[in-house]
Amino acid sequence: MPTTLPLAHAVGPKGRVIAVEATEYAHEKLRRNLELNPDLIPRVQLIHSILVAAPSKPVETAIASSCPLHDKETVHPTLGGALHAVDQAEARTVDDVVTEAGLPRIDLIKLDVDGHELTVLQGARETLKRFMPPLLIELGPLLPRGAGA
Repeated sequence: MPTTLPLAHAVGPKGRVIAVEATEYAHEKLRRNLELNPDLIPRVQLIHSILVAAPSKPVETAIASSCPLHDKETVHPTLGGALHAVDQAEARTVDDVVTEAGLPRIDLIKLDVDGHELTVLQGARETLKRFMPPLLIELGPLLPRGAGA
């Protein structure tokens, strides 16, 4: 479920939303949506990265996402979404993103990582300990087995 723009509205002019998108597809879609909402651009930091447990671990070249808005021929048979490339995305942890952003506080972490929740949360250990933010985790009926869901 798209939430970056509604969250950017909710945080107000002094708030900040950090949006991390792994696929070029999602990154570009959000970038274009921000261009259509120029008043929200100062509130959103858009990062093209894939969130991982540790940057040294191997990263997939494509992930299933955007379900189920594609033709049946392009939908992954077990994951339900279409495969989108992530090979242009830098592998980073949530902890790295938070440190680099220099955040004084975190009011919410929202995850929509299509079955990679455990992997992403493993890369957020320090952030979770330090800020203890509420977590909003989007889950779906079709999650990759063995991917950390």
